[in-house]
Amino acid sequence: MVVTMEQARDAGLTKSAVRARLDRGAWQTMQHGVYLTHSGPIGESETARAALLAAGKGAVLSHESVLWVWDLGPAPKAWTILAPHARRRVIEGAELIRTRRPFSTRSVNGFDTTLLPRAIMDLADRPGAKVDDVMALIAKVCQKGLTIPKRLSTELSGRRAHRMRRPLELILGDVAEGVESLAEQRFLTRVVKAHDLPPFAMQVATDQGRADFLTEEFAVRAEVDGVAFHAGGFRSDRRRDRKASAQGVITIRATWWDVEDEPCDVAQDLADTLRARGWTGSPSRCSEECGLRGLGAGV
Repeated sequence: MVVTMEQARDAGLTKSAVRARLDRGAWQTMQHGVYLTHSGPIGESETARAALLAAGKGAVLSHESVLWVWDLGPAPKAWTILAPHARRRVIEGAELIRTRRPFSTRSVNGFDTTLLPRAIMDLADRPGAKVDDVMALIAKVCQKGLTIPKRLSTELSGRRAHRMRRPLELILGDVAEGVESLAEQRFLTRVVKAHDLPPFAMQVATDQGRADFLTEEFAVRAEVDGVAFHAGGFRSDRRRDRKASAQGVITIRATWWDVEDEPCDVAQDLADTLRARGWTGSPSRCSEECGLRGLGAGV
């Protein structure tokens, strides 16, 4: 257990009794005035709790520390703690961020934290944050049901100077449509939208299982295998493709590397497939370097 000197005294121990336990090695000092009540190994939970106690009343974990509490990432090298602006303390192994703005909190696995949408927006606003990393995180937390795009959008709306405001607005719109992974977001933006292909419904329940992307009008479905795709899902996916084909639905399957490195080539194959299925529209080049062929008049 991690306790402060005040908590120890409330439990009936005197300062001398606490010092005696420290002197004989029964207790360990974690922070100034914060102690671990055993002599064994010190874990991540103990260091996080000690940092919070050292920060004082009203302090909560934030940023990467919140992801750790939710089991969404590893323990950070330094705990990030949000505290009222008047709080001025040096905490070993932690970064103390002071704020004048009121903030909502919740208890997660016994730790007081900022709300998850705020933690994500805080991380995205840090210098050096990468859009791809933030997109992957947003897709992950929404897929797990830990939050929803609307809550993230609400948090973002109050931050007009956010470094990543515009891309986040686009990302959250994609997630709201049904994107569940970074690979799917790449397919939606770089393949479908960038080349003006017909809209696809997303995450559609079918007799053959859920489809990542589906257009019932042309009986074409698209499946995007992300970076984590492995042989364990290969057999079931191919069985699903066969069953769909038996009902007249053709499946286009792309990998993460396809949509990341060759989105125009994927768009070409998809456009040709849609045309063979009756689409009379015309795709567009996404840029001057786009290699899309067979464009309609006026494109």
